[in-house]
Amino acid sequence: MIDQSPALQEAKPLATDLLVISEAAQEALSHLSTGDPATTEWRDAQLARLNEAAKPKAALEFVVVTSVRKLVIAAAELPQLRSTTPAEWKKRVDTQTTPGHK
Repeated sequence: MIDQSPALQEAKPLATDLLVISEAAQEALSHLSTGDPATTEWRDAQLARLNEAAKPKAALEFVVVTSVRKLVIAAAELPQLRSTTPAEWKKRVDTQTTPGHK
């Protein structure tokens, strides 16, 4: 059906983007729930995939990407939670989620 409709063809990448977003969220939640920190490499790979998925397509964009980015960063920042207060850790995660932060 998608292959037969030019309008649906334009929306086809959205399904792939949604899968990328949901996989990143699920993996981040798994790290957070088990207390097993994600590696820096995993974080960087997930953020790159989320950046691609966040690009508007078919005049749509997924607003949940910012929240999933925060989950991914939080999963990689778990070790810092042991040495800071929860408020300081949250501020650290929020700062890293800010657009333009490297």
